[in-house]
Amino acid sequence: MKKNFFKTFLIFSVVLISFFKINSEDKSSEYFFNALSVGISGDLKNCGLQLKKILIADIFNIRVKRSLDILTDCKKNKISVENAKILLQGFYYYHKSDFKSSIEEYKRSILLNSKYYLAHHNLGSSYYQNGQNTKSINEYKIAIKLNPTYAYTFNNLGLAYNRMENYSKAVEMYKKAVRLKSSYYKAYNNLGVTLFRQKKNEESQKMFAKALNINKNYSLAFQNYDFDEDSNSDLLNYYQSYSNNKLRSLMEKGTWVEKKIAVFLLSKRHFKSIPIEIIDSLKNRDSISQILSIKILEKFDTLESTGLIIGFLSSENWNVRYESALALGNMRNEFSSHYLHKTLLNDKDFHVREAAAIAIYRVGDPESIFYLKKALNDKISSVRNIVLWVLANKFDHYGKYRLLMGKKINKIYRSKKKKSNKRIETENIMSLVYAGDWSRIIEIGEPAVKYIEEIIKTKNPDFYIDGIIALGEIGCEKCTEILKNLLITKNPKVKFYIAQAFEKINDRSTIPLLIELLEDSDWKVRKQALMSLNMITGEFLGEDKQKWELWWEKNQ
Repeated sequence: MKKNFFKTFLIFSVVLISFFKINSEDKSSEYFFNALSVGISGDLKNCGLQLKKILIADIFNIRVKRSLDILTDCKKNKISVENAKILLQGFYYYHKSDFKSSIEEYKRSILLNSKYYLAHHNLGSSYYQNGQNTKSINEYKIAIKLNPTYAYTFNNLGLAYNRMENYSKAVEMYKKAVRLKSSYYKAYNNLGVTLFRQKKNEESQKMFAKALNINKNYSLAFQNYDFDEDSNSDLLNYYQSYSNNKLRSLMEKGTWVEKKIAVFLLSKRHFKSIPIEIIDSLKNRDSISQILSIKILEKFDTLESTGLIIGFLSSENWNVRYESALALGNMRNEFSSHYLHKTLLNDKDFHVREAAAIAIYRVGDPESIFYLKKALNDKISSVRNIVLWVLANKFDHYGKYRLLMGKKINKIYRSKKKKSNKRIETENIMSLVYAGDWSRIIEIGEPAVKYIEEIIKTKNPDFYIDGIIALGEIGCEKCTEILKNLLITKNPKVKFYIAQAFEKINDRSTIPLLIELLEDSDWKVRKQALMSLNMITGEFLGEDKQKWELWWEKNQ
């Protein structure tokens, strides 16, 4: 027990130290928001001077550049001081991840001047981050009509098309962006990502290389670039004789190719303990150095290395947090589950939340299911899709989430085929049952309930459980009554599904039945009953049946 306590204490200490190292050394974020606050108060000149000072220290700071763009552009286009203040306020909210407030501010700006392209551009960006893709595309198109030479709008429009999986349109937009601004390394990287999704691997690698030739410290392109061991064999042989310290120096000061070589060689070497040069890199604010350190720490797979990587989940750079989450997943250490759960539910960047869901899948901690269910309500559809996939493939003991996935895929397929709802309702429901097409039965809804009841009464094992799940998905009053009557069964599998269905229906009349299930002989039934009670009531009273009974007496 003392040994376990010591290990826990060690990891906690390492995490705490890493957290302070990452968050205390860089004040640029604080300076940035202070500068914006000065502009919002009306002192635009002083705001510009403060932003320029930040840019001198960090020439690739995109948000500072965009802020200066707003100030310069407002002056050039003779935008009123009042409108400039509103635009800066919207930008402030945007970078605080308060997208609803930024949307409102940009709408106010457009009311003052509907022909200012930058207000429409920024509104489109806020809609995009808020998961409102169609609205973001509309605003970007308006911005392009007002100013067809602004490269950033084409890039952002490409991102919106990419999210909708319209890759040909996305490629078209990115190419326009780099034609307008040849030094736009982010657009090159985005173009590379989309080409990769189109299975044009060779072209995509060229785009990542172009991005890195412009900015060798651009961590996202650095991650995407695929280091080919065969084609770089001469370079690898040359640097093979380098000591660990020399390779560490390459990681800090070398070209982006040398950085790739350094991390590749260090990750191949075997150490009895974590090299001091890797610990030292925690002090370095350069995101690429941190990402390289994470990749090497991952190879050690010890409690100390896990703790150090967990510390990076608090980084201000989303690329660093993204790589940290994936590394923790690869290490498959259940100690990291708690931190991955927090990242999945709370991280402000949806890419990082996606990485956390994938990491949770790899770790496979059974306790994760509760947090994954919460994440099904994420505002970004790509996160919800990954979470659903994780639930279906890792934690789906009885097939509920596979059914949901089937329903989702079927819905996408049908929408592409443009089948009308009227046609679905006129189809023979019983033939759908025998075809196993439960997703379409669920879409028919309440009219299908009487047929489902008949199917359940036959107790045919091929359809019995699917029928119970379908009743939970439809969720009408009649469904609840049928499920209540089925609880006389002694079959734990059936009781498990009924408890899940009660959670989906969210009817308080099912609470007494769920409380009774807390003493069921099957642990899976007890666990699901408790989860259903938590979700229906919003209370977390544990597995003690008496506590739930007392609560129900006071609150029924």
